[in-house]
Amino acid sequence: VLEIEKKDFEEYYKSGKIENPLLIELQKGLKKLDDIERSLLLLRAQNFSYEEIAEFLRIDNNQLKVRHHRAIKKLLKLLSSEKK
Repeated sequence: VLEIEKKDFEEYYKSGKIENPLLIELQKGLKKLDDIERSLLLLRAQNFSYEEIAEFLRIDNNQLKVRHHRAIKKLLKLLSSEKK
């Protein structure tokens, strides 16, 4: 699993450039997800509730937790396969 430090994100926000190799891997992995998966992961990472996310994305909230879990597993699989 990637261990990205807070300072790496702060540097990115200041410069707008991704220089940390782990952030680059994360960005590549996120790009391989479909739009809903990527949005779901990014919104949950910002502490939005499932109810809010369902409203933002205009999707049913019933299976959102399952979709979130599957998106995490898919991203982790993508990231582990890129390391090989």
